[in-house]
Amino acid sequence: MKLKCYLCGSIAGGRDFENGINAIAKAVEKNGHRVMTKATTVNTAKKYTNSSTLKTRRGIVKRDKRWIRESDYIVSEVSQYSHGVGYEHAYAESQDKPILMLRHKSLEGQKYSAFLDGTDYKKFMFSFYDENTIESILNKFLKKYVKK
Repeated sequence: MKLKCYLCGSIAGGRDFENGINAIAKAVEKNGHRVMTKATTVNTAKKYTNSSTLKTRRGIVKRDKRWIRESDYIVSEVSQYSHGVGYEHAYAESQDKPILMLRHKSLEGQKYSAFLDGTDYKKFMFSFYDENTIESILNKFLKKYVKK
């Protein structure tokens, strides 16, 4: 059985780290896992739209919460601030999901939210990454927190 990964990152807030999101998706799939959010998160810089109706926006939230509940683990690219990713993290934690948050290595030394590494949640890992280290970080996270 394939494990399901809910992959998230900044969308409406900007796509400056889309290459990282794409590399993370490839690493997840290399492990034989399914990226549940691939159509909405990967390679979307030119596709994403800011949904204009409240009904559409509520549908997105309802769908994403369902996907989080159905996922085996969460991976978030958190180099660019995103209210949505913060909400998804909190919801995933409330569902007792293992969470990996990744921030690009080029941002080391810059200020970031205490919520990225200050949590006491027991199924949580935070790491700086670059495209050469994603696989090893993901494998360490999976080994420690995700039952296969």
